[in-house]
Amino acid sequence: MNAAVRALIVEAVTAPPMLVLELRAEQRAYLWWNYQIEIDEAVEPLQTFAEQSGLIDQHGQDHIQEIIAAPFARLRARAAAEEDSRALLWAERQAPTIRAEPPSQRGYSTPKSTVDAFWYVLQQDDADLLGKWLDDHPRDSAFLHDIWKKKC
Repeated sequence: MNAAVRALIVEAVTAPPMLVLELRAEQRAYLWWNYQIEIDEAVEPLQTFAEQSGLIDQHGQDHIQEIIAAPFARLRARAAAEEDSRALLWAERQAPTIRAEPPSQRGYSTPKSTVDAFWYVLQQDDADLLGKWLDDHPRDSAFLHDIWKKKC
């Protein structure tokens, strides 16, 4: 094959420089996203290619920077959306369950072990300890107060 035919084939197969820039930007953004290269390692070769291929002269620096930045911006937007959805799921899991009707406390009675623990905490003669313990037993505090008043 002579040189003239080879040149025609290479010219016919060669992709337009703008398409090459877009594809390389996608590939380098993916490498950056997966911690394979740093951001400057991702962008500098793209800028150099745009300069050498004449894209900056044809389209202007601002347009070329938009082309280079687009895949990075898409990945960041996807990450933000995923973060928002994770935060929403977390909030939904942490939110209290809303019940149609409150649970009935009619059948509740303070267990004997709680009463025994109450007397033990009283014997410690520590008001702060008693206060914290009663804060941990809000359903029992009224009953425990009544039995304490009866004994005293």
